[in-house]
Amino acid sequence: MPKNIRECIPIAIEVIEKNLKTRVKDIKAINSGRHYILTTDKNLNYYMMFKRAFFNSFGKIFGRGNEVGESINLEYLDYALRWKIDAFLFIYEKGHVYTVPVQEFYDFANNHNTIRKQHNNIEKTASIPIRLLRRWK
Repeated sequence: MPKNIRECIPIAIEVIEKNLKTRVKDIKAINSGRHYILTTDKNLNYYMMFKRAFFNSFGKIFGRGNEVGESINLEYLDYALRWKIDAFLFIYEKGHVYTVPVQEFYDFANNHNTIRKQHNNIEKTASIPIRLLRRWK
């Protein structure tokens, strides 16, 4: 089970190659090495992040019952859109891997008002329900 982002790299390579039948040709660290962009032979780009847990208070905060979600800083979502990243790849502490297209993440957050300010209105985050995530094995 991964304990940090670097330990996620071999997991990400394995699931990308298995699920997409392509090889990872480039790995680039961004955000001071806290996130990575993985590029495949088919020129698909995945924005990889390590997560410890789902966003368990998603439903409570956004009035969606007990629904659980996933959340990222808006600046990273904007980066992914600007650089035409195809999908996010979330790898969790238990080794589970989930993906969602960047545009789908943005569209949901924008259309369902799940973008909010946090930490004294300094940081903005965008959130989606986990039902939009696709688990890769």
